[in-house]
Amino acid sequence: YLKGIAYVAQVDCTVQSYLCQRQGVYSYPTIRLYPPNADGQTYILYNNGWRDANSLRSWAFQYLPSTVTELDGNNFSTNILRDSKPWLIDFYAPWCGHCHHFSPIFENIARRLDGKANLGKINCDNHRQICERASIRAYPTVKYYKGSNDSKRQDFLGDEIGNLDADFIVNYINNQQKEQQQTSNVHHTTEL
Repeated sequence: YLKGIAYVAQVDCTVQSYLCQRQGVYSYPTIRLYPPNADGQTYILYNNGWRDANSLRSWAFQYLPSTVTELDGNNFSTNILRDSKPWLIDFYAPWCGHCHHFSPIFENIARRLDGKANLGKINCDNHRQICERASIRAYPTVKYYKGSNDSKRQDFLGDEIGNLDADFIVNYINNQQKEQQQTSNVHHTTEL
């Protein structure tokens, strides 16, 4: 999930002792994230006890530039329900472990769908009314909003995607858009 977004490197401090000393690394393993455009001395230290790939990936994505729009009560109604463009929304809670695990997957989906759909996320702890109106019962929940037609506001419910696998979601969006295009072509042809 980090390919093309961040570089992952390893330094053997028994071989590169000078580099480790210069960087102030005295215990092992030490995991650091050097933010984009940093000077090489600015870093964020990983101090979570979990050393599995999902935990490290979730931690790293917190500090990397996101392509997902953070939504609130105001821009949800304006950007999603009235927009003619499609949106894929991640409804989450900050305390939810599954949400932390899904966050980098959703970022990956955003990069794969670049230009095909807008992606957003909304914190249901901070925006309970929006999540209640969207009938969110579990976290994370992903919903697809196809885009409004003729300036009509879309329904708050959207289309819930029950499978959180990245490939499944990307294929689902691609298929939905193909169906919409075919329906649009049929309506356009019958009008002629």
